[in-house]
Amino acid sequence: YAIRDYVVERGVPLLITVASADGLTQRLAAPNIFRTGTSGSQNSHPFGTWLYEQAGYRKLVLMASNYAMGYEQTGGFARTFVDAGGEVVRVIYPPLGTPDFSPFLTSFNPSEADAVGAVFAGSDAIKFVTQYQEYGLKGAIPLVGTGLLVDDLIIEAQGGAAEGIVSATHYTAAIDSPENQAFVKAYRDRFGRTPTLYAESSYAAGQFISTAVTQLNGDLSDSAAVLKAI
Repeated sequence: YAIRDYVVERGVPLLITVASADGLTQRLAAPNIFRTGTSGSQNSHPFGTWLYEQAGYRKLVLMASNYAMGYEQTGGFARTFVDAGGEVVRVIYPPLGTPDFSPFLTSFNPSEADAVGAVFAGSDAIKFVTQYQEYGLKGAIPLVGTGLLVDDLIIEAQGGAAEGIVSATHYTAAIDSPENQAFVKAYRDRFGRTPTLYAESSYAAGQFISTAVTQLNGDLSDSAAVLKAI
């Protein structure tokens, strides 16, 4: 969001790989902004409906990091879950980089909801999931979330605390298709680790750029032509 106006003013191609920022391809969309990954609420919108219709939940507590990504992803949950007939009984936004989630995990009664919908990423997700178990909530109320909560990059560090969490994501290395199996093998052979949604979205961006450059025979002097090729 911070660089959007600067990039648009200069017409520089911006390929969004992982940054969720809904608005960059909605109300703040521009001809030179492209997305190769998902937007913030793209997974949580259908997931909110699923939680009501398939999981059978009727009341949710939402918890997320206190910045744009957290607002947008919980917004997707709230919109479709409530539209389906559910109720969001509490929304809690811990600061980004919270070292201790205990004040937030103890601020509600597990009996007031059917599940906790969480949106955290990276080290925050590791701490949140492990502390959720430590404070006895794992067996008391189900934990669900968007894919960032338990993605391929961090799930090993979360260990047993991540077991049983249901999440919605556009990509995981566990997808069982010939194309993904080939991608996972090539990635592991080259980098010695398993690809994540971060790798997948960035690889897709690389394909967009490579194809565009090839179509232009390497001539990037005409910015309008570059945008058209992408």
